[in-house]
Parts: sequence; structure tokens; C-alpha cells
Amino acid sequence: MKSVNIIGSSSARIFFKNCKNLNTNNESLSEYYKKNLYNTLDLNGLIISGLSIYGLDNKKSRTKGSEEIEKFLNVNKSNNIIFFIGEVDLVFLIFYRMQKYKEKLKDILSTITDKLKIFIEKFTNKNIIFICPLLPSVDDDNFVKLLLKYDSLPVYCGESNNFVLENDDILNYTDRTNMTISFNNKLKSILKCKIIDINPFLIDSNKMLLKKQFKMDDPIQHHLNDNIYSILFHEINKIIPFIPMPIPEPFGTDLYLNFRDAYSDLYHTNYNYSWNTRQNGNLYANYYIKKKLKILDKSIYNNCKTLLDVGCSDGYWSNLLSQYFIVYGEDNCENAIKQASNKYKNPTFFVKNSLNEKTKYDILFCKGPAFFNEPVDDKFVDCLEKIIQRTNKVLIFTMYSKKPFNKRYNRSYYHDPETIKNLLKKYGDIVEYNWFNCYFTIIMKINT
Repeated sequence: MKSVNIIGSSSARIFFKNCKNLNTNNESLSEYYKKNLYNTLDLNGLIISGLSIYGLDNKKSRTKGSEEIEKFLNVNKSNNIIFFIGEVDLVFLIFYRMQKYKEKLKDILSTITDKLKIFIEKFTNKNIIFICPLLPSVDDDNFVKLLLKYDSLPVYCGESNNFVLENDDILNYTDRTNMTISFNNKLKSILKCKIIDINPFLIDSNKMLLKKQFKMDDPIQHHLNDNIYSILFHEINKIIPFIPMPIPEPFGTDLYLNFRDAYSDLYHTNYNYSWNTRQNGNLYANYYIKKKLKILDKSIYNNCKTLLDVGCSDGYWSNLLSQYFIVYGEDNCENAIKQASNKYKNPTFFVKNSLNEKTKYDILFCKGPAFFNEPVDDKFVDCLEKIIQRTNKVLIFTMYSKKPFNKRYNRSYYHDPETIKNLLKKYGDIVEYNWFNCYFTIIMKINT
């Protein structure tokens, strides 16, 4: 039987709960772990409520984290140690320090990551697994109540107990979620140990927030429910094998592998990363639409109702964009339009050559149609002008490209985005320019 030491804040209690009432989306996997877990692993736990990364080396801390961990490990000699800490820092401590000391968020997070790196390096002779902090569960309406409920928590980190909430607009739910993801990405780049991040399984690909199925019934409960149980142990089992894998992955092998490979790349640009939305699912596509196309920005899309997807192919993007606008898709390939019409009901699809049509729309979504996979010459400009004439308000121009620019690779031509930007400036105002993996996007308001 393999021995494992688990050290964490109150979130780590989930490892030692009775499994009788376990309820997850994958019953076969959950049942398998329920039957086999405690017969194959010798779990020793040190659970310290309020344990924070920030307070580990603070002798004034009520938790006396480092001291208690040292005592625990002197008694429990296992080479396998799992740390599950960081939630206290991200949920509570940062807001205390932001308000009391007027510290900047990025500086606080940097200090926390530095402290954790130093702490983990003390255990170079051990098999260390660090479980990343989980996505936040408390929404904006209840977050202030949560902070007030635990107003004495700073004492556990070695701070004075005089937390006063000055305002309730510190970070909204989305920002707290993004902060958690960014924080975990940073940890993956600096910690020299094995890391488990189960957040790709927990995030709602449309809202980019924690799925409801992982929340407690209590709206101000910051812990997640037992639905994360089998996911956690499935990941641990890959690093410390204690039972044969019952099935390939909790939610399907392909989806899991794609999440695992690409998740850390979600919030920053990587020119060399290959991004295939159909393979990776809607998670990245919806992120791209909201964050890179700025689709919810009223300053860009005010009073925009209709959108044309130029060269819509199988209708994948038309369908996703139909959540926000009345969408029409055009493509001169009859088979592609037939496939799109059969698969998606919201957009309206036409077999048409977009260059020959005159109907105007509020927004033109132009994602790499074939006639733009050519060098910038008179023909390219002619095609561009014909497309621009079909929109009343906004052009979204996005294409796959990477360095070295201005070269053809198979059927694609890798444009220099600066060349395209300078060309488009003649027809309107550039309001957004960004990269997402290997796609550059230019959003332009048309001159009227």
C-alpha cells in the first residue's frame, strides 16, 4: 500500500470525506474510486483551516503553517506529499492587502508565487505534487458577504484583525476567475514539481466561469462540492499509480488531452501554437469571440443587429456568433452550405460568392476566405473593397499567420498584419488589433 501525505487548507478535507454520497457526471469512474481508494492508498492528512501561502513563513500567523507542517512530516515519513493550498490567498488575503496596504494586485500575486517557490524547494528529495487553486465559486452578489463572514481570517496569515471592506467593487467574478487561471499558469512556469490543474474540467466554455454542477448549494460557500473528487484522484493516479485506470479519461480522451495541452496558453499569445477549434471544442472559440472579437463591447457594436460570415464554410463560426446577432453565412461551395444548413438552425446560409453580392450587413466577419490567401496586390485590394462595401458599420478581419511573413505555405499566405492594418486604415478607424495564438484580428469601424 502506497503512503501519501496530504497537506492543505480546509479545501483539502475533500480527500478524507466518506464517499457514500459521491455524485458526479461520471458514475463509473466515481464508483471505481469509491470501491478501491482506501484499500490501495494510505492517506495521512494535515488540514489547517486558514492555511495560506502568504502566511507560511510568518511567525505571527495563527496557523503556524511551517511549524505544523514540519512536525507533521517528522512523524509521517512518506516520500509522496500533496500540497493543496492557495485558495485562502486568492479568495481572501489579496483583498485585505489591497485595501489595508494599498498594494497592487500584481505585486501581491508575485509575492505569493515567490513564497511558494521558496517553500516547495525545501522538499527537493520528495515526490511533491501541487494542486492548483480551484476556480472561484462565489458570484458578485455574494462575494462581499463571504469576505465579511471571514473578516477574522487575516489573523491566520499573521495580520491584524481589523479588516474593513471599503467598497464592494474590488474584482468581479470574471476577473477573479481570470486571475486564478493566470496565477496557476505562473505556478506551472516556476514550480519545480508535479502540478495538477483540474480547472479545465470545471470551467463553463460559454460563460468562462465555474460550472454550476461543482458549486455548493450555499451561495457564499467558497469550497467546491464532491463532484471534483474523482477528477482529483484520477489526476493523482497518473502521478502516483495506486489502481489501474478504469477508463481512459473522466470526460473523454480527446477532449482531456486538448485541454491539457492548450489550457495554459489560453490567456496569452503564442505565435507558434497550433489552434484547432473543432478539435479543442468550443472553449477556445468562445474565449476568442468574447475577448478578442470584443463581441460584448457596446462601443464597437452599438446598434449592430446583423452579421455576415464571409466564406462561412461548414457554418461553425456562424453558429457561435448567432448567440449575439442575426447571422447569415455565404459560401460558394454547395456541399459546405448543405452541411451547415443541416447542422445549425439559427444562422441562415446561402450558396453565394460574397464578392458578387450587394446586400449590406451591420457587421462583416471575414475569417480567412480563400480570396485573401494571396499577396497584397491590386486583386487583393479589389476584393477587399468589394467586401467593405457590404457592411454599414464594422469589419472584423482575422487570418492565420506567423513569421516569417509574406510567404506562402501550402494553400495559406502568411500576411504581415501591419501591412493589412495600414491598408484598412484607408477605409475606417481601427478599434482593435490583437493576436490569439496564430490568428491576428483587426476590427475596423467603417467610414460613413
